[in-house]
Amino acid sequence: MEMTDVREDLAALRREVSALREVVAALREEMSALREVVVPLREKVTILSEVVAKDHSDTQKLKGEYAVLHGAMVRLEQAVIEERTTRQTVVEDLRQEVRRRAAPSGRPQG
Repeated sequence: MEMTDVREDLAALRREVSALREVVAALREEMSALREVVVPLREKVTILSEVVAKDHSDTQKLKGEYAVLHGAMVRLEQAVIEERTTRQTVVEDLRQEVRRRAAPSGRPQG
């Protein structure tokens, strides 16, 4: 390799290093700009994480309340069914009593 070739290679390397420095400088500027964007986004993520945690807590509380209310509703439905059954029994007993009293003595109606 001759000295001229070495000088050409060195000049080419210097141009390449210079171009790479420009690329690095541009990338640093982009990185700086991105950091300025990231900081507020991190703050928003923190706030949203707190909101999500609170919502999760509220959801768990509401699920518990729903379970209690659902249990009460089931008990009320059962009570209504029992009340209807009792009323039907009482009504039937009263009907039989009315029939018994309305029937001529000695001849029960059925």
